[in-house]
Amino acid sequence: MKPWKEEKNAPATGQLLCQLADLADSEVFELTLAPESKYPFRLFIHKQEGRYRCFMNRCPHFGIPLNMQPRQLFSTDKQQFICSTHYARFNFHDGFCTEGPCEGSSLEVIPIETRNAAIYVAAAAGSGH
Repeated sequence: MKPWKEEKNAPATGQLLCQLADLADSEVFELTLAPESKYPFRLFIHKQEGRYRCFMNRCPHFGIPLNMQPRQLFSTDKQQFICSTHYARFNFHDGFCTEGPCEGSSLEVIPIETRNAAIYVAAAAGSGH
């Protein structure tokens, strides 16, 4: 699979993704760019304890979105993200797969920055807030 930046319809550096108010603590904000395209680009932003992290919504095992239903990205104990197809589990803080068929791989991190009460795609990894 290609890195997220090389995927069709990937967000550009500086692109607005959402307003901070769109995201409650311990929740996710999902966004699909070019939803009508043959190649929609899916991502989600997670807020936990005031920190925002953005991941491409693509399981590294099979290349499909983690969830089949909106906002259904959490394990039953709400301690990790889960792939609803093969039940792989991923850490909130880094997207690392701890269990399942893609154990040892990770969700792709999309670098983000917060400014003006909004979240934007950042230029490089490590720029997130």
